[in-house]
Amino acid sequence: MTKKITLKLVAKFAYVVPDDLNPTIRAHDNRERIEIMETTLPAFTPIEESLFLTRCGRALDNRSPHPILADTMADEIVRKLVYDCTKFRLSASPIINIALRAKKLDEVALEFVTRHPDAVALDLGAGLDTRMFRIAPPSTVDWYDVNFPEVIAARQQLIPGRANAHGVGADLTDPNWLDAIPTDRP
Repeated sequence: MTKKITLKLVAKFAYVVPDDLNPTIRAHDNRERIEIMETTLPAFTPIEESLFLTRCGRALDNRSPHPILADTMADEIVRKLVYDCTKFRLSASPIINIALRAKKLDEVALEFVTRHPDAVALDLGAGLDTRMFRIAPPSTVDWYDVNFPEVIAARQQLIPGRANAHGVGADLTDPNWLDAIPTDRP
């Protein structure tokens, strides 16, 4: 089963009017262009749906005056999906905790790939996490986001691909998912 989500993308653009054309027209104008796009995301189980809790926490942190993580991509995804983060009733405390946890994991992952530029990185239960974009590992690092197949399908629609990024759709309780991961590197 799938659910159809209408994405409402709002893009600001500017244009310049030559001064000699009409002196009464301002030389610079900002307008919004609204495009309606449709995408079909898989229907999530309640466990898979929980990925939006941390996604919303990181997005709301990004909107704060002094963000801890500053995950702009998390915020962009939430806005693209027009996802209602208010249903989680997140106060400042869980938002801060979500951002601090992600920031600490970013630091640990960055330290590891810096020491091991030929590493294989695993993000288990990745959800819609954009850690790979936040830490920007060397192109020699192979990055594996592992989650349920429906979540990996959603990631492929919402998060830009990278040459060294791989999605593994699997249930982590089934040890066969490890067959997709190289074992010859740290």
